[in-house]
Amino acid sequence: MDALKAFEGSVLVLGEVQELASPQILKVLKRAWDTYPGLRLVFTGSLTGVLKALRGAMIVSEQSGLYYIPDPVTRGAVQQLKA
Repeated sequence: MDALKAFEGSVLVLGEVQELASPQILKVLKRAWDTYPGLRLVFTGSLTGVLKALRGAMIVSEQSGLYYIPDPVTRGAVQQLKA
């Protein structure tokens, strides 16, 4: 976990997260999310696949934000997802 401390204040983009079916990997990401508040995780892939993978392994509190940006270039919209 200390290896992620170097990324404090950074944005990590994880592509095709639905392929990360391993609960162990997602639990490490959840722990990093909770431990380093300056770390931002961006998950890409199909909305259905991302939500299925994340909801299966992560519990998102109401205070933390999980955001989905459908098309940031043309829409610029940010929708907050409720777990």
